[in-house]
Amino acid sequence: QAEDGIRDVERSRGLGDVYKRQDMQQENTHSTSKVICGDGRIGELVINPETGCVEFAIFCPDEDNVNRANQVTNGHITYVKPACADQICTTGFGTKSGAVLLPTGPIDYGRESNLIEDVRDFIHSYVELNKDMEVLATYYVLFTWQFDRFDEVPYLRFFAHDIGCGKSRALETVGYICYRPIFVAGSSSCASLRRMVDSFQGTIVADEQDCKGNQDLTTNYIKMLNQGFQRGRPVIVCNMKGDNFTPQKFDVFGPKLLVTRTKFNDDALESRCFIVKMRPRTREDVPLNLPRKEFDERALILRNKLLKYRFDRYHRVELDRSLQVASVSDRLNQIAIPLLSTVENEQERERIVTHLKSLQEELHENWANSDAGRIVQCLHEKWSVSNKDILVGEIASYLNGAQAQLNVFRCDLPESLVTSRKVGQIIRDQLGLKTSRTNKGFVVQRDNKR
Repeated sequence: QAEDGIRDVERSRGLGDVYKRQDMQQENTHSTSKVICGDGRIGELVINPETGCVEFAIFCPDEDNVNRANQVTNGHITYVKPACADQICTTGFGTKSGAVLLPTGPIDYGRESNLIEDVRDFIHSYVELNKDMEVLATYYVLFTWQFDRFDEVPYLRFFAHDIGCGKSRALETVGYICYRPIFVAGSSSCASLRRMVDSFQGTIVADEQDCKGNQDLTTNYIKMLNQGFQRGRPVIVCNMKGDNFTPQKFDVFGPKLLVTRTKFNDDALESRCFIVKMRPRTREDVPLNLPRKEFDERALILRNKLLKYRFDRYHRVELDRSLQVASVSDRLNQIAIPLLSTVENEQERERIVTHLKSLQEELHENWANSDAGRIVQCLHEKWSVSNKDILVGEIASYLNGAQAQLNVFRCDLPESLVTSRKVGQIIRDQLGLKTSRTNKGFVVQRDNKR
């Protein structure tokens, strides 16, 4: 009996060790869509063409080969694919419904110039862009396959007020060959969107995200986009667990392709975007209806080539701060330098810089036509004549008079009047000037230091 009791104790201790090891294995196992190992190995999600299941393609730079596995071990941590990967990932929407497009494995692309030409030819075949915008779209695609080598990323936005200008076609064509594109529609909730970005860490491809009529959706969507251009700025939300609220973070950093019919009201977000203005189709060789099978096959081949490009370039690409453009604001330079760092052709880099300068001019013009810009213009005109304090009501009258004159020539401008209260708020909050009450009303105090 004593011996039986000893055996029972030893058996129970063995089971306890098993449970402990299982708990430790679970703690050291994480789901992810990519792995950058300390020894230089790179693990990327791909779809096995034979089984249709998602797995990792693991590039070993020392041996210059690629292996396939269901998990990647880096140190004491084992990485596995996201739980929903098999259900939500596909090689093409003509093959299987899904939301995330993956390659099937890296293939050789020859010289880098050949790959660039292949990407440009694919875009040119299915959407009409001018030459400069084709260059921008081509290099943005290449940039997305290296974006995580940088701490800031620009967004690419296709814009036109009217329908029928090819915005959605451009979004689909360019988005299909970006790095791990995540397709979302305007009806997608912000909660699902941030979870998708956090799980798959790819390129958001969002169609018609104007969010009109839903203020909460607009606010949350704009906040997520403002957070997502820079590494280390997760979106924090609180989820109910039992009786307690538990904070949870979502990493929304990454490139984003957007389509809108109006400009963003948020100036900060507007300055994070490279803008491609779309025009009605004039080329007869651009198909009205996509040849879906051909389109999917060409896109898959390109994604496979671009995966090889990512493996080849990942450890070599670096931020080149010398590419800062002197005549462009720090804000635009912040998003432009990472993209320019991936462009080795100086002539095509200059084309992107030219577009950047025109974008800077447009942002200046938009600000000058804003209420804050027109207030500054009014203050400059009046203070250039006299040093006296200026009534806020006079500034409101100036703005409303100028607006009335503009409306004579442009019917698209709003006819709403600017109140003295709004003018005072802009002066204090946006321009940082002081106002004071007098017996005639509020006045703006001149600040010689400013």
